[in-house]
Amino acid sequence: MIMKKLYCIILFLTLTLWAHSQIPTNNYILTRTMCDSLGVATIDQIQYYDGLGRPYLAVLKGAVGGNRHLASLQEYDTQGRNKCIWLPVCIEQEYNNSYDLKKKLLETYQDSLAYTSYDYHTLPLDRVTWESGPGKAWVGKGIKNDYFFNIASPDSVLSCKKYSVTDGGGRLLYDGYYKANSLSVVCNTDEDGYRSYTFKDSEGRVLLVRSCDGNVFSDTYFVYDSFGRLCYVLPPSYQENEDLDLWAYQYSYDGLGRCIKKKYPGCDEVSYVYDNADRIICSEDGVQHSRSHYTAYAYDVFGRLTSTTEMTRGSNGGRDLVNSCLRKYYDNYDFLYTPELSVIKDSLDYCELPGFGIRYVNTETPSASSCGLLTGTSVDVDLPGESFRRLYAVFYYDRYGNVIQKCSTNLLGGFERDFYSYTFTGKVASHRHVHTVPGKANCIYAETYSYDSLDRLVRVTHQQDNAPAITLFENVYDSLGRLSACVYHGVSSAPVTYSYNIRGWLTGIRHPLFSQMLYYTDGPGRACYNGNISSMSWKSGNEAVERGYKFMYDGLSRLSDALYGEGPKLSVNINRFNEQVTGYDKMGNILGLKRYGQTSATGYDVIDDLSLSYVGNRLKKVADRSGTSAFNNGFEFKDGVDLSTEYEYDENGNLTKDLNKNITAIQYNCLNLPSRVMFANGNSISYLYDAAGRKLRTVHVLEGDSVTTDYCGNVVYENGVPQILLTEVGYVSLTDGKYHYYLKDHQGNNRVVVDEEGTVEEVNHYYPFGGVFSSTGDAQPYKYNGKELDRKGGLDWYDYGARMYDAVLGRWHAVDPMSEKYYGVSPYLYCANNPILLVDPNGMWPTWRGIRNGLNNALNTTLSFTNGAVRAVTDNILLGSTSLRETGIYSSAGAYNVGQDVGDVISLFIGGAEVIRGSGEVAAGLLGSPETGGVSLAVSTKGVVDVTHGSLMATSGAMKLFSRKGRVNENSSNGYSKSSGKNEKHSSLKAKESARQKYQDIKSQYDKLNLKQNKTPEDKKSLKKLENQVKHWKKKQDFTGENHSMNAKGNW
Repeated sequence: MIMKKLYCIILFLTLTLWAHSQIPTNNYILTRTMCDSLGVATIDQIQYYDGLGRPYLAVLKGAVGGNRHLASLQEYDTQGRNKCIWLPVCIEQEYNNSYDLKKKLLETYQDSLAYTSYDYHTLPLDRVTWESGPGKAWVGKGIKNDYFFNIASPDSVLSCKKYSVTDGGGRLLYDGYYKANSLSVVCNTDEDGYRSYTFKDSEGRVLLVRSCDGNVFSDTYFVYDSFGRLCYVLPPSYQENEDLDLWAYQYSYDGLGRCIKKKYPGCDEVSYVYDNADRIICSEDGVQHSRSHYTAYAYDVFGRLTSTTEMTRGSNGGRDLVNSCLRKYYDNYDFLYTPELSVIKDSLDYCELPGFGIRYVNTETPSASSCGLLTGTSVDVDLPGESFRRLYAVFYYDRYGNVIQKCSTNLLGGFERDFYSYTFTGKVASHRHVHTVPGKANCIYAETYSYDSLDRLVRVTHQQDNAPAITLFENVYDSLGRLSACVYHGVSSAPVTYSYNIRGWLTGIRHPLFSQMLYYTDGPGRACYNGNISSMSWKSGNEAVERGYKFMYDGLSRLSDALYGEGPKLSVNINRFNEQVTGYDKMGNILGLKRYGQTSATGYDVIDDLSLSYVGNRLKKVADRSGTSAFNNGFEFKDGVDLSTEYEYDENGNLTKDLNKNITAIQYNCLNLPSRVMFANGNSISYLYDAAGRKLRTVHVLEGDSVTTDYCGNVVYENGVPQILLTEVGYVSLTDGKYHYYLKDHQGNNRVVVDEEGTVEEVNHYYPFGGVFSSTGDAQPYKYNGKELDRKGGLDWYDYGARMYDAVLGRWHAVDPMSEKYYGVSPYLYCANNPILLVDPNGMWPTWRGIRNGLNNALNTTLSFTNGAVRAVTDNILLGSTSLRETGIYSSAGAYNVGQDVGDVISLFIGGAEVIRGSGEVAAGLLGSPETGGVSLAVSTKGVVDVTHGSLMATSGAMKLFSRKGRVNENSSNGYSKSSGKNEKHSSLKAKESARQKYQDIKSQYDKLNLKQNKTPEDKKSLKKLENQVKHWKKKQDFTGENHSMNAKGNW
């Protein structure tokens, strides 16, 4: 969708265009977003600048309705540095001066410290030494930055070991400690006094990140070769046991600087082969190597990925398809005319439906109508007992590139057809879905989406078949743009309301059938000022008792104690459902876990007293010292065996045996997703996925009985009978057509399930790590984080999509695909061991810890970081319609980008609750995206949106975090990958320009070294490598787009 925006840049303005909030003597930029074709409905954002050209006031016109606007003020000190960033405030009518605005802020927040302030080093460094956030409760509790140089003494917190890599074989070398004053060190101390240190060399490369828990250090070292390429990452446990295979991340490169081998801790290496255009055409992981398999990738002439296939490498050089394949089609619909689609082509053809989008056809050149767009996909499904079944999806677009119709096949032999219409700004206005299966009645539902004057989602209606449409939910926003209430099923007398503190952190959720209070610096627990939740309480269903937990953390923000209690001060019936971690290793693996629970009809005691042992990060054995069991087969660890090795893993780090659960074998597909779980008693659970990783079917064979669950988009079948239709906020039971709603807590955990009449059907209470310690009713399987819990056969796994989670042990059963975003912790631990604050939407989310590592790496350029963070938060507060990000001033692009990342993640938490009940613009955006791979609205919302507490601001933060809005170019090997997520013809032009710049840089280095007199042997080696790189980048610069996928280097 092409966004219609009018940019009016007015300098030295003397006329008043907007009398209510414009300052006539100041320059400003007005950004106007058109919301209709006539330009009547608009969103105006004004950025004012002072006499020195610095942005100091941002105003979103009409943000609170009528002549009420949202404004944010920024002040500078005498040196032109950020002094105060004030919180947003609603202003009315005429804006006179900053004094009036501050007065309004005091009235709004009832707090004299409604701003973030900064202190700096003396000139000329201008580095931030102290950052104090909003709120009188945080006085003296700011973020402190200290700047040092390293010390050579091994016992000092400012010492850093010196590692290097040999130029020949890439071998790791240890060479004592760096000389004193050769490295810059930044110490960051958070609001609770927890410290971390970042060491950088003269080239700005991070060499060491040291986190401190008291006097215990957790050190993560980064080791580079002579070309500045990252070769080793040595996590904290390596310093205690120098075993590279168990602990280190290892990278190898070819002569052109391309990564050809990668090794995760405890896993076999992954190999890559490239073509002449530097595209990966083959990869092979540890499991594939043992089976002589590999994954092949093919591209079209524009460099777009067209297929991903697992192949076998025969001894005679032959290649055969051995597993499923994912194909993508672009530009046209010729693939519909292949023989294999002749039978179903008519069902996949475009079918116009009045009231929905119309397919665009270029009358002059019809073949160019869908040029540059993804027009179809096909994914193979490996059905047991038969050959591959192929599922197709076809996408049709309007003239703006919006998907207005999607036609696809399903596993049950039927079809899925989706129709969409859009608003002028590209938001989904309506959606109609038709689900068909041979021999079954069609399932048809329709949804409409309504938006306010600021394009915020305010209402969603849902219509099932020919029944009257109902209002699924309605959103209400407060004067600061935060979600203040949500009404389900049109019952305005029973809204879900949300409250926040001065920092925008969610503090309360209230509904007649579920309420929750979150405490940070107040409440019955020990105060936390760094954002951790110190305590929480809740009341569910028709229960009269108020329950809650008081939380305690260690110096790395890892949960140590969750102490249960009841009553207003959590002082009654204490310790009944405690969950306490008695120890962590350096990687964050849990060494001891104590859990309390119900042991009889009236008794409560320790049900788990676990001791966990490991080989590297892999769990080896769990011993339970508790002599009591949970009452009525409740949630607990069951110590099935007492052996030296009770858990086994494959070459990729996937769990293959869990003898405590009587699991003798777990098989995986090529995506590292479990395909079959086999028990010693003959029971089994099978999972069926397509080549894109979507779960299509689960088959439970227990005690000779078989239950098959099929997932067809939002329709869920059981033994061939349609049972439920998932919606954004719950589900519809297809047997009676009734609507059911989830009442969620701050993490998206389904606490209460109610029907459309308000009858309580299910109540769930959770341990902090996700176990269910009490549940009334079992109406549906979606529980913690809104994920499906499988308790059959004693499995007790949550399905997050990319991985399975075991809440009994508080860890995953497979390596995190995003583990390289947070090197310093185990790839198996859940949410950095802070399950109270953090969530994981799909099993591979880059959690707050990953971004915090980036924050630490950027601390020596804190001004750029804070500028990026402040501008990101302000942009999200003002609904993402500003140009603040693009106009930022920074000295370090990397720090500025990391600051924006942190600002966007902060926005996820500031925003509140729009994401909790699973709606918002993320869902609306996913509706029209073919890249969702056929997952329709509710499933996408369930997997992505039901994650963190966020209102519209959270949606804006999430969208900006992943769209990379406002990010600037970085000349750093550790920068974020900047991918638009699109497959366009212009990508090849951008690649050529990038190659040209790279060629010039390398050529300059080569020429400089070549002119050097009396070259050393090392100079000659470097010269040869540079010569190869010059040739390589020259080829890329001159590359015209031919497909070199068959010109592979390497033997397969």
